[in-house]
Amino acid sequence: MKLEQNNVPKVSVIVPVYNAGNGLVRCLDSLLDQTLDGVEIILVCDCPTDGSDRLARKYASSHSNVVLLENERNLGIASSRNRAMDVAKGEYIGFSDHDDYMLPTMYERMYGIAKERNADVVAGNMYEDCGNECTLYEFPAAIDGVIDSETFVASLLSGRSTPVWHQLFRRTALNGLRFTDNVSFEDGLFNICFYLRKPVSVYVNEAFYHHVVHGKNTFSSYSYRDYIRTSGYLYAVLTALQESGCRESFKAELAEGTFRRLYSCILNEYSKKGIVAAIKLCRFIKTEKDFMEILSFYKNMTANKLDYSLAKRAVLHYLCH
Repeated sequence: MKLEQNNVPKVSVIVPVYNAGNGLVRCLDSLLDQTLDGVEIILVCDCPTDGSDRLARKYASSHSNVVLLENERNLGIASSRNRAMDVAKGEYIGFSDHDDYMLPTMYERMYGIAKERNADVVAGNMYEDCGNECTLYEFPAAIDGVIDSETFVASLLSGRSTPVWHQLFRRTALNGLRFTDNVSFEDGLFNICFYLRKPVSVYVNEAFYHHVVHGKNTFSSYSYRDYIRTSGYLYAVLTALQESGCRESFKAELAEGTFRRLYSCILNEYSKKGIVAAIKLCRFIKTEKDFMEILSFYKNMTANKLDYSLAKRAVLHYLCH
């Protein structure tokens, strides 16, 4: 696939590349096989050490629609995506992980619907590939071909994780929105900030994207769920809600999500460093006034304990006393 000189791409797909291993070939081939004419592929090499950079250079030199950016130092996914967004020329922007892959009709189908419906964002379903198992995940808050922004934001605030891979965003609708660096759940935060704007959102009940699950996924690492990144995410969420003037509207969802994220953080500390470290973290969280105000409200919600394990109830009780 080629981009004619001076033509504006229909879609720019951003792919941060670190140590992608063998998955990078399948990822890039699936992008090059897209049936939509006018796809710009932006690879951001984030100082890989496994030779992924050499492969990325090879693809860029062989295909006119592949743009290569190389970071001078390791920046991480958020900053790498932001760098690509600053140079993307496409009418719409999509995102892919470096070892995932997609059906060849993905962007033709989603772009066609975006143009037909004059959408700010189009979302579909996705598959999660784990060894020999392939699980379908449907996009939340989607009814009759549209996404209810308020319901979707509520689900994200409650603790549901929804990535950006199976969405297509109108570049002008992003209006300066960027990913936040050094936080966990950066995709969820990006979605919250975007959908709080109540964009024209369209849902297509088809699955195009395959996310490959393995031990190298960032989400499984200790640092991704540590307190610094988790609290960074939570404070960024508070800021976004405050600036949009709707914190009170999502008070219950914010309370549930805050506890779930902090509990996951505490569990992460316990599993990696032991009970002493987990207790120490709990004591520190008790000094954070913003979190304690939210957790105190959550503790008084009547339904929150019904399906909780004894461990979760014990942590919540300890934090609130």
